[in-house]
Amino acid sequence: MPRLMNRLGESGLILVAIILILALGEELRGQSAVSALRPVSLLCEYLVNPLGIDAVKPRLRWVFESKPGERGRKQTAYQILVALLEKEGIKTGIQLSETPFRGNSSGLDAPWNYPTVLDNPEARKYVAALPYHGYDFIRQTKPPTRENGYDLQGFEKLAELHKRYPDLPLWMTEVCFWTQGTPWVKPIPRDNYEDSDFWINQITSDLEAGSSGWTYWNMILDQNGGPWLISPIHHDPDDNVQQPVVIINRDIKKICYSDVYYAIAHFSKFDRPGSVRIGSVGAADGIRCVAFIKPDGQCVTELVNSLESNSSVLIEWRGKTLERSLPPISITTLLWRER
Repeated sequence: MPRLMNRLGESGLILVAIILILALGEELRGQSAVSALRPVSLLCEYLVNPLGIDAVKPRLRWVFESKPGERGRKQTAYQILVALLEKEGIKTGIQLSETPFRGNSSGLDAPWNYPTVLDNPEARKYVAALPYHGYDFIRQTKPPTRENGYDLQGFEKLAELHKRYPDLPLWMTEVCFWTQGTPWVKPIPRDNYEDSDFWINQITSDLEAGSSGWTYWNMILDQNGGPWLISPIHHDPDDNVQQPVVIINRDIKKICYSDVYYAIAHFSKFDRPGSVRIGSVGAADGIRCVAFIKPDGQCVTELVNSLESNSSVLIEWRGKTLERSLPPISITTLLWRER
């Protein structure tokens, strides 16, 4: 019997962060005057009542108003209160952070940080999903290959996290190539397919680790790799050129579908929401296989050939065998129809 591994996401999630600020402890010459001052113009990251914020250390701001004629009031303390989901009647679960790495003991990884919250029963009951970013390869100064020291350690740590908390879905929510973080990728943006094997193996490894969602950072950019994000707090300076899924050349009016587009398409077209990954056995150097059962009972098999030559493989499913030749540096999708 195939092993039930992970289910592709069927429902969305809204991250709600409500921050209330309450000023306390204003004093005038040693006499309590808490009620004399009123906090107004409450801002979080310069926003009023934000539904979500994208800052590791959010900036909070408020202004005090006092009664007409009162002077000399000052603030001596403050307290930050976060609205309780249960008390407010909010049913939406929380997307727990977004750590930049899958898991390589850096102190910024999901497997090292998430248990602090998830092992607390009172905190865990509000968590609905475990997102993470796929930027563990930016530690490489050379192309991320096994020969250059890049391995699957991060994915293995991620798989351990999934086994520890199997009821919470894993989502890979951001990854891309960009000039500031992947210096070996030149030029950017690129419209060839030399990176296709890298992205196919990234997606395959995340799925095997238990992830049920995979998102590339940029859908569409122009021929200059922009417009790009400038965010000092995220260490994203100007000239932050990035690689998109689709390149639109505004000068010559041409659309180019990059290697990322076709890598994602094999999975997004056939491995639809509600599909369940099943175990596959067998091994061959440079060849990988990941399979799913669709809601209608059909089996989808993704075959990856990372070799620079044709490879012949045998696939067996329910007593029937198929021989298939895989082109070099390719992904092949097979659909087994239910009979």
